[in-house]
Amino acid sequence: MMTQEAILYYADHPADFVEDLLHVTPDKNQRAILDSVAKNQMTSVRSGHGIGKSAVEAWTVIWFMSTRPFPKIPCTAPTQHQLFDILWAEISKWLRNNKALERELMDKGKGLHEAVPRGMVRCGPNGQQAGRPAGIPR
Repeated sequence: MMTQEAILYYADHPADFVEDLLHVTPDKNQRAILDSVAKNQMTSVRSGHGIGKSAVEAWTVIWFMSTRPFPKIPCTAPTQHQLFDILWAEISKWLRNNKALERELMDKGKGLHEAVPRGMVRCGPNGQQAGRPAGIPR
């Protein structure tokens, strides 16, 4: 379980959250996106295929859910396929790889279910509804 100190730290440091809890090192562009999301009300990313946008989106959803008390995360995609088969699959993959974090989210009563889209966020394909701490479990 993350301590209050850890939650407060990670709320402003999503790249550190990704490194420490998801055990992956974001590249320079991914880190810039994560930092922008933490510092700005809106972040826009435009780029080609295969550069890790879906991973950053998934990391951002997991980070926000882990560091906010009652998160609501509006998600949009041009097609239902992109939302369900790409974004939700990516979120599910990262949580499957970290059972402690998955349990943490479930223990907080945030409604996370193994089928991520049903309990994590409620949104359709068009976006309706819209210093590191020590002792982090790995």
